[in-house]
Amino acid sequence: CQLSQAWTKEYCCSADEWAPPATPCPICVKNPNATIDLGESLTCEQVQEAASTLWEESDPNCAQVQSVTGPVCGCDDSGGSTDEDVSMCTLCKDASNVTTPDKLVPFMADRFFGIEPTCQQLEEATRALAMESKDCADAQLIGSYCGCPSVENACVFCPKPGDAITTPTRKHSNTLKRYGEDVTCEQVEAVLLQFSQGTDECFLGQEHNWECGCNDGFYGYLGTESKSDILALHWASRVSGILSVLGSLFIFQD
Repeated sequence: CQLSQAWTKEYCCSADEWAPPATPCPICVKNPNATIDLGESLTCEQVQEAASTLWEESDPNCAQVQSVTGPVCGCDDSGGSTDEDVSMCTLCKDASNVTTPDKLVPFMADRFFGIEPTCQQLEEATRALAMESKDCADAQLIGSYCGCPSVENACVFCPKPGDAITTPTRKHSNTLKRYGEDVTCEQVEAVLLQFSQGTDECFLGQEHNWECGCNDGFYGYLGTESKSDILALHWASRVSGILSVLGSLFIFQD
């Protein structure tokens, strides 16, 4: 139902305003009866008909559907037919199944036409991608969010024992500043589990983890880890300043 609403609301609910695409979305289909799970099982022929009826070639929905249908429907990413066997993607890098199939993945809604997919739906959609595609690599980066195994010696977003994020949907400013990606705290936490400690990705992810509630939301500097450390650092600088002034006076007096 949600899929139908997302795809056809302009076509069905704004019929007076709707006009056929001037340049219909092209979906290459070599295997018309092959099926794709997009929250609902559809044949390649059905997807091809829907895409050409609903979207312009420049529509973002068109590009998303093309990337999903290519390997399944017998075509490569450029829309040309291929007879080569294509290794299909798995959400978990080790090809295991997700451990939280009913968990919603809200930050993937833009890739599912506005629908928040479950981990199981994300897993099924990922199987429609070619293993060597960029979309597959991007999907596997968030596999830990659905319970996929992390890499060995994985980077932990909140490294302090017993610590955890408290604002999962807050935007992580460091990823926006450095990569131009609008990413939430829970996304960063999941992605970092696919990188090892000591990597640049780990350092950059942890750099602003206090924004997400790590370390009780405390931003430390110069090695400080608590408000008492900051207070001690401030007083140390004041005492040092006083001693410096006194030393200067003694030298002047001599």
